[in-house]
Amino acid sequence: MLKCSFIEGPILHRLKYGKGRGQNLAKAVGFKFNKNRTIIDATAGLGYDAFILASLGANVTLIERSEKIYDLLKGAISEAKLYGGEISKIVNRMNLLFGDSKDILPNIAPEVILIDTMYKDRKKSALVKNDMRLVREVVGSDSDHVELINVALNNASKRVVIKIGSALLIDSKTGKLQKNWLETLAFDIHNLINSGVEVIIVSSGSIALGKKQLYLKDNLSLDRNQIDSGIDRNGLLLPAGAHPNQHK
Repeated sequence: MLKCSFIEGPILHRLKYGKGRGQNLAKAVGFKFNKNRTIIDATAGLGYDAFILASLGANVTLIERSEKIYDLLKGAISEAKLYGGEISKIVNRMNLLFGDSKDILPNIAPEVILIDTMYKDRKKSALVKNDMRLVREVVGSDSDHVELINVALNNASKRVVIKIGSALLIDSKTGKLQKNWLETLAFDIHNLINSGVEVIIVSSGSIALGKKQLYLKDNLSLDRNQIDSGIDRNGLLLPAGAHPNQHK
């Protein structure tokens, strides 16, 4: 059964031992020691990233278009507010909206936009958390994720953070890079950087490329995945014509 809670479970361990503003998520959104961020989590899911960012002082707006996931989030936030203490203070910095981020983002001029597409290409293995698997079953394939990324790139005022899963970067049939899509993405990023907006991309694409080179299965350990990611790392580099710095 799918459940969302900010008062129990692994999220509390992450809250306690997540290394504060030194953790990767905080670095990605651009936290500075003396300045908080106003962040839009455009793919809210179960809200755990948003909760961690709010715990670090950010004001986070979560956007969720799945009615079922939205209801779970709404209930979890209400529960956390009643819980009191530090947990209540954290969720008071979280604002939940129901709707499609593609329609909402152009109307709120966000400072930082966070998009997580990584769960879309994860297969059912022991490495996939059950909650994430259930979320995927509820929200479906999200076939418009490319369109959402483009909307985000066109509407963030300071920074866009995109978690891109292997399915967007690697052709599942050939195991090769989706070069045409990468070239388009690189062009959009180049234009955005020229306008003063920072773009951070986080991806597991190098793991997928390494596995293809070694003819390996998907259900491997974390250590082995990290090794595979180094097998053909150069293959994940953007083609020369697609590199943002080439568009001058």
